[in-house]
Amino acid sequence: MNNAWEIPVIVSTDRQLLEYKELFDTSYHIKEQQFDGEISKAKANALLVEVQKSLNDMVYELYGLTKEEIAVVEGKK
Repeated sequence: MNNAWEIPVIVSTDRQLLEYKELFDTSYHIKEQQFDGEISKAKANALLVEVQKSLNDMVYELYGLTKEEIAVVEGKK
């Protein structure tokens, strides 16, 4: 049986929350640029892939995942 209460809940520090907000703001700005016609959809998507990688790395660090665990999460094992 899967019990949701067994999932660890990590409380982020103020510094971490600020870093997450900065990533959100970056993503928002990228989409604004796309919608305003300043950058192409392809360019926006490429930039957002980098933001997503940064976010993933931050979450992996937050939960203390090993390289092996990250590979499982990313479907590489």
